[in-house]
Amino acid sequence: MFSSRLLAAALACCTLLLLAGPRPTAGQGLSATNEQLGANAAATATEFDTFEDLLALSTTGGRGRGSRSGSSNLGSSFREARDFEQLQTSVYYVGGSLPVYNSFNTSQTPGGLNYVPYPREQGSCNSCVGQAVAAAVQMSLAYTTREPVDKFNVSAGALYYCAAGGRTCKTGWDIPAALRSLEVTPQWMLPRKCFDAALQSNSAGAAEPDISDFAGICRASAAGSKDPECAAVTKEQPRYSCSFKSLSSFWQVQQHIRTHGSVITRIAVYDDFNVQFNSSARFKTAMQLPPYSRNTTAKLQYGHAAVIVGYNNTEYTWTVLNSWGSGTDPSNPRKTGGVTADGMFRIRMGVAGVGTPDLTYGVVCEPAPGSVDNMHANSPWLKKSRLPLKPFKKEEGCYSYTMTASDTFASVADHFDVDIRSLVSNNLELFSIIPNTTYKYQTTLSLDEMKDTLRVVQNVTHGLLGDANAPGAGGGAIEPYFICTFFDASGKGTPVKCDKATLESNPATCTRSGTVACSLFYSDVNVTQPAPGSVIRVCNPDWSDDIDLFNEVAYEQGTGIYRLIPEKQEVALRRVLQVIDPALTDAEASRLINCSSLEPNTDWALRRTITTRSRVHFSLAIGCSNNEAGGDVIGLYFRVLSRAGSVFPKMHPNLNEQLVLALLDLPELYWLYIYVYGGQVAPQLGALGLSYFSINHYCMVGQLPPNLLYGWRNLGTLFVTRQGDALDYNDPAIGICGISGPIPQQWKNTTRKDVATELPNFLSDINLSGNLLSGSLPEIIGGNGVIYNLRNLQLQRNRFTGRVPEAWSKLQPENDQGKPTQITTINIQQNQLEGPLPVSLSSLEQRLEYLYLDGNVQLSGCVPLTPYTTVTFTSTQVAGRCAGSSAKDLMHKQQRQAISTYFLQALGVNVDRDFRFMLRVVVTEINNTLGASVQPGQVSKTFQQNHPQGEQRGFCKVSVGLIDGIEYITGIEVGATDQNYPAAGLNMRRLLPMLQQLPRLRVLDCRSCYLASEGPVRLTNRLPDTLPSVAPNLAKLALTRCGIVGPVPRSYGNWTNMEELFLDANFLTGRLPSELAKLKQLKVLFLASNGFNGALPAAWSALPKELYVGLDFNSNIAGTIPSAFASNTGTFYNLFNTSITGCVPPGLLGNFATWRPLPNGGFSTRDLPSCR
Repeated sequence: MFSSRLLAAALACCTLLLLAGPRPTAGQGLSATNEQLGANAAATATEFDTFEDLLALSTTGGRGRGSRSGSSNLGSSFREARDFEQLQTSVYYVGGSLPVYNSFNTSQTPGGLNYVPYPREQGSCNSCVGQAVAAAVQMSLAYTTREPVDKFNVSAGALYYCAAGGRTCKTGWDIPAALRSLEVTPQWMLPRKCFDAALQSNSAGAAEPDISDFAGICRASAAGSKDPECAAVTKEQPRYSCSFKSLSSFWQVQQHIRTHGSVITRIAVYDDFNVQFNSSARFKTAMQLPPYSRNTTAKLQYGHAAVIVGYNNTEYTWTVLNSWGSGTDPSNPRKTGGVTADGMFRIRMGVAGVGTPDLTYGVVCEPAPGSVDNMHANSPWLKKSRLPLKPFKKEEGCYSYTMTASDTFASVADHFDVDIRSLVSNNLELFSIIPNTTYKYQTTLSLDEMKDTLRVVQNVTHGLLGDANAPGAGGGAIEPYFICTFFDASGKGTPVKCDKATLESNPATCTRSGTVACSLFYSDVNVTQPAPGSVIRVCNPDWSDDIDLFNEVAYEQGTGIYRLIPEKQEVALRRVLQVIDPALTDAEASRLINCSSLEPNTDWALRRTITTRSRVHFSLAIGCSNNEAGGDVIGLYFRVLSRAGSVFPKMHPNLNEQLVLALLDLPELYWLYIYVYGGQVAPQLGALGLSYFSINHYCMVGQLPPNLLYGWRNLGTLFVTRQGDALDYNDPAIGICGISGPIPQQWKNTTRKDVATELPNFLSDINLSGNLLSGSLPEIIGGNGVIYNLRNLQLQRNRFTGRVPEAWSKLQPENDQGKPTQITTINIQQNQLEGPLPVSLSSLEQRLEYLYLDGNVQLSGCVPLTPYTTVTFTSTQVAGRCAGSSAKDLMHKQQRQAISTYFLQALGVNVDRDFRFMLRVVVTEINNTLGASVQPGQVSKTFQQNHPQGEQRGFCKVSVGLIDGIEYITGIEVGATDQNYPAAGLNMRRLLPMLQQLPRLRVLDCRSCYLASEGPVRLTNRLPDTLPSVAPNLAKLALTRCGIVGPVPRSYGNWTNMEELFLDANFLTGRLPSELAKLKQLKVLFLASNGFNGALPAAWSALPKELYVGLDFNSNIAGTIPSAFASNTGTFYNLFNTSITGCVPPGLLGNFATWRPLPNGGFSTRDLPSCR
C-alpha cells in the first residue's frame, strides 16, 4: 500500500457522489450526469431483452418460453446475409456454451485453476478504473499462460499514476483511455513487487504529488526494485503485451469471460447497494448471498468500474469482482456494508449498467516477446493448451478432434479460432434440426423487407442445411415463410401465410393496413453439447497456408508406428522433410523417417542419402535416444545435394517458419547441423536446449537474436556461418547476403539479471564467419569462464572494428579430463580492425596453433608469439613477430616506447625550459627503470619531479602498478598548485597515440595545460570522439583550464569505467549530452565555467546516486529541473549562476544549489521552491 499521507490511493474506491451538474464519474474521469448513467442502465436493460431472445432461440427455437412477446430485439429485417449470419453465430454460441460459468470454478476453467485473484483493496480516490484494468490484465495473463493468477499481480498504482498523461486522485480515469495506455505505455504493466513498495518509499511522508511529478517518481520506483525479475523493463521491452476490444452484446461478454477470465464494465451504484449487502454480508461469499436487484425507488449515487468474472443464464445473473477488499479483513474500512468475504457479488442481468453495450471491454494479454516469461518469443504456454488433431482433409485445412469432458462446442470453436457457423456446418450429424424456428416481430415489415428477409434466410439456411428434400440431418431446410396475423377493430386476428410465392403473386394479402404481428419461420440447427468422445471435424483454410496459425492451437497426431519416438515428434520430422521437398506426401515422408531402430552402440536411428520422387537429392541423419521404453529425437542433420530445376545455391531450403516450428516440436533436440539457403535466425530456436548448433547458410539476413543463448547452458559449438563456396554470392532480390549487426550484449554473462536460465559455460567452438557482423570483437560470449574454454574462434570475413581484446590472452581451454589443451585457431581475417596487437597475447605461447590476421589494413604492432604459432598478416601494418618473447618484456617495452616518443609532444608544447626539463627527467627515469622499478614486497612505484621553482610552478607524477607480474603505468598527473601559472602545453593529437599504448592507465590529470601550439600555429584542442575507445580503462580524466573548445562528444557516454570527469573552465559549448547518463560508475561530473546551453537532460535522472554535478557559471543552461530527477535522491547539483527556474522535485530541495551573482561581486541565494 502507498504512504497514508501520499494517498490510500491507487488502490482506491470510487466514491465520488454525483451532485447537481456534470461531475467526473468516479474512477473514470468522464463527464456523466445522473441522466447519462440512467441511459446506460436503460441500454443494459435493452441488451438483456436481446439476450433473453437469444436464449429462447438457442433452446426452444423461439417457442415455448412464454416470457417474451417478440424476438425483434435481435434485429429488424434481415436484408443482408451478414445480418442473419450474425444472428446464427450468436444463437450457436449461446447454445454451444455452458449455461453457468465462473472463472473461479476449477471444474470449468482451462487447466483446472482458479483465475480470480484475491480482491484488491482500495482507498478513497477515483482510481477504480485502474484497479479494474489491473485485475483484468492479471486474469488474462493467467488464462493465457495457464499459470496461477497470483503470479501476475499487476500493480494498479503503476498503471494509474505512471501511464500516459499521469493522473492523481482528483483526475479520475476513463476506461478507454486506461486501456489505450496498455498499448501506448506498456512498460507500466508491472508486478506489484516490482513497483508498489518502491513507490511507497519514494513518496513516504509527502502529500500526493502533482501530475508533473509522477514521471520522476515512477521511474525511480521502477528502477528501485531489488527483485532481479523486475530489471530491464522498458517501453521497447515491456513485461507484458495487451490489446483490448469493445464488447457489444451479452453473448460476446460471456465468450470473453470463458476465454480470458473477465471483462471490464461500468456500473452505476445506487443507495440500496449497501443495504442489500449490509454488514452481515462481510463474512459470506457471493455465491452464498442473493444477487443484487435494484429497488425501483433507489437513487443513483455514483459511477464505478469493476470486472465481470462469471454468469448464470438460468438465473440471469453476473458475478462481479469488486475492488473494495474482503469483508474478512479486519482493516477493511467498510464496516456497514458494500463488501463480501470474497470481494465478489452477483447482480441481475440488465441492472445498473453492468455489461452496457460499447462500454464493456475485454483485454487479451500475454508475456511480451523477450520478457522473462517469453524469453525466446516462442510463447511457451501454447504447449500447455495445444490440442491434438488428426488429418481429415489436410490439404483443405481439415482435421478431426475428439471431444473431452471439459470441452463445449463453443470452446472448440474458440480454441481453434474457427467460425462457429462453419463448425456447425461441418458437424450437422451431431445435432438435430428445428424445422420451424420462430422469430417474432413486433414491428410491421414492408413488402420489400419481407421479400429480402425470405431471400436472405433461404440462401443462408439452404447453404447450411441443404434443401428439405435432400439427404442429411433433419432432411435439410424448409422454405422460410411468415405467418402474419391481422387484427380488425374488434381485436379479432386473422393469420395469413406469407411465403415467397404469395409475396410475388398476391402481395396485398400480406400488406394490409391496421395492426399486424408477424413471425418468421425457418429451419435451423439445434446446437447443444456433443457427448465426450464425439469426433468433430475442424476446418480452417488458413492452416494450409500458415503453419504458425495451426501450431498456436494444435499439434498433428502421428501414426504411432515408430516405437522409439512420440507421435508429435514423428510429425515434426515429417514437416522437416516437407521443407526440404514440399512435394513429399505425409505417407512418403513418414516412410523416409524410419526411426524404429538404432544402429548398434550409437544414437543414430538413420543415416542415409535420399532421392525423392521429385528428384531432390539430400543427405539426412536423425539421432534418437536409446530407450527401449520410448525415446526422443535428439539430433538432426540435413544437406541438399541437388534439386531438379534449381541452380546452386538455391537448391537449399530456407530457414522458414515451418522449419522453425517443426524443430520446436522436437523438445529433446540437443544437436542441430543443417544447410539452408536464406531466412533469419529465429529467436524461438533459443527455446531448444542445444549443445551443438550449426547453421551453414548461403544468403541469410537479419541479426543475431539477443536472447538466443539463454537456456543453452551446455552449448559447446556455435556455428552460424556462410558457406565458403558462396562467399561472393549475392541475391539480386535481397542484396548483400549475410547476418548483420553486432554480437548482442545479451550474449555476455552480466547483461540480464532477470533471467534464471544460464548462458553456456562450456562453449569451445565459435564460427560466425562470412557474415556482415559489425561492432567490437567480443571479449566474452556466454557464462562465467566461457572465454577460457574456447578452442576455435572463427570471425573472419565480417565487418568488425576496433582493437583485438586483451581478454583473449586468458584463453585456457581444457579437455574432457580437465587437463589443458590446445587452442586450434583464432581467425579474424578480412575485418576492419585497427591498433596494435595486445602484447599480452604472448600468454598464449605454446598453446595457440594458428592465428590469421590478414586483410585488416589498420592493424599494427607486432605478433608477441614464437614460430610455434603459425601466423599470417598480409595486407596489415603488422611488423612481424616481436623481438621479445614474454608478455612482461613486451609490455614494458611498449610503454617505455610510448613515453619516450609521445610524452613531451603531448604535454610539453610551448612550455618554459625548466618545465620541459622536469618532464625529461621523468621520461628518462621511466625509460631506464620501468620493468624493474617496483621494489620487492611493493606493488607500486611513483615517478615524481617538481619544477625547479617549486610545485606552485609545476609538478609531474607518473604512477606505476604491479598487475599480474607486469609493471603498468596507471596514472599521469601534470599541473601546478598555483593556478596563475600554466602547467603544460596539451596537444590532443599526440596524446591519443600515447594513451593507446598504455592499456592500464586509470588516471589522466592535466590542469592548466593551455599553452599548446605547434610551431607558429596555435592549436585548437577539441575532445576527440575516440578517446573512450583509445583509453577504455580511464577512471579519472581531468582537463581543467586546458583551452578546450567545442562540444562534449556523445561517445563519452560509453566510458564504462569513468568515475571522475573534470572538464571545467574551458570553452565547451552545445547542449549537455544525455548520453552521460550511461556512466554508471560516475561519482564526480564537473562541467562548470563553460558555455553550455539548453536544458538539463531528463535522461540524467538515470545517473548514479551519490554523485556531484558541477554546472555552475554556465549562464545559458536554462529551463526547469525535470520531474524525473525525483529519483536522484543522492545527487547534488551545483547550479550557481545558471538560468534554471521553476521548482525542485519533492525530497530534493537540499540537492540543488541555486545562487546568483550580485552587482557588488557577492552572491545572493535564489532558492527554488519545492514542487507540490
